[in-house]
Amino acid sequence: MSYTRSFPPNQLQNLVFCRALACVLVVLLHVAALGFHQWDKNWWASNTYDGLARISVPLFLMLSGALLLHKREPLGVFFKKRFRRILPPLIGWSFFYLIWNQLRNPDPPFLPRVIVQSFYTPTGHHLWYLYALIGIYLTIPFLRVFYQHSTRKEKQLWLLLWAGINGGLIFFPKASVIQSQYALFSFTGLIGYVFVGAWIMEWRPRRAYSIGAVLGLVFGSLITLLATYWLSRSQAQPSVLFYDYLSLNVILAATSAFYLIVHYAHRWPKPTGLTLWLSTHSLTIYGIHVFFIQLYTPLYQKFSFIIQGWWLIPIFTFFILIQIGIVILIRRLLVSIHPLFTGFSPRHEPASTTSSPKQ
Repeated sequence: MSYTRSFPPNQLQNLVFCRALACVLVVLLHVAALGFHQWDKNWWASNTYDGLARISVPLFLMLSGALLLHKREPLGVFFKKRFRRILPPLIGWSFFYLIWNQLRNPDPPFLPRVIVQSFYTPTGHHLWYLYALIGIYLTIPFLRVFYQHSTRKEKQLWLLLWAGINGGLIFFPKASVIQSQYALFSFTGLIGYVFVGAWIMEWRPRRAYSIGAVLGLVFGSLITLLATYWLSRSQAQPSVLFYDYLSLNVILAATSAFYLIVHYAHRWPKPTGLTLWLSTHSLTIYGIHVFFIQLYTPLYQKFSFIIQGWWLIPIFTFFILIQIGIVILIRRLLVSIHPLFTGFSPRHEPASTTSSPKQ
């Protein structure tokens, strides 16, 4: 028999806001990246928006943990629900970007070879996340058992090892030798965010924790921005080392942000129609936003000489979201005409990005 640990309605409402925020930050991240590799007047704007938005993917992963690790259900039920939601979008978006890349490439590669390569190489650079979800979903049933039968101290120790070892691998390349020598592979990878997301859901908000989370978010974000500037300048070219999702600075900022959202977002205005729309369609937005960014990159570059990056990046992000909204509206109209156009309807989107907190 399956069951779900109950949480206060406010926390479940906060997860809707978390999903919507992560969705917007993903689009902002990829828009800001357009100018990151150019040393010009807009570089600091790109670095700031890109660096601050690095918490987006960790928020999605922590949301997965918050929704999934507190549940018990038969393996067959779990895998059927998760892979039914992730495989169709993965196949659909992979095919979409395969065709898009062929059309925009003046000398496209041999199509059958590209199709074979798509089984292990994403046709869109952002689709790596959907590939990663397959491995994460395969792990979650076993991670559930470990999580649900661990004491608080055991969870804390596992998370400290995960954060420390991953941070060491990012900042100290020779640490990979130690990782291999001591077989520390159980503490590496994005799966740690799933674990910490479930753990933070259990916390009771306290003033000391809240102050620590605010400081962690500010401190982690500042390290991301300043360390990126320092390393880029020392190497005489932009460096994304401190942007890594498993760097200590991003871990600190992302987990702090998730704590604040989970426990305090309900004190802000209730989810609006826009928040609910972003949350419901987050996987569709994630899948298609890179297409629109690539389509309008020449327009962005043209305006970058006129409008400062501090304004251009958020304006262009909003513009991309408007374009996506039009596509979703057209799809709804087509679905009302014939079910054949259902395609990537929200009910097929994976729990980690779009499912209701009640699922």
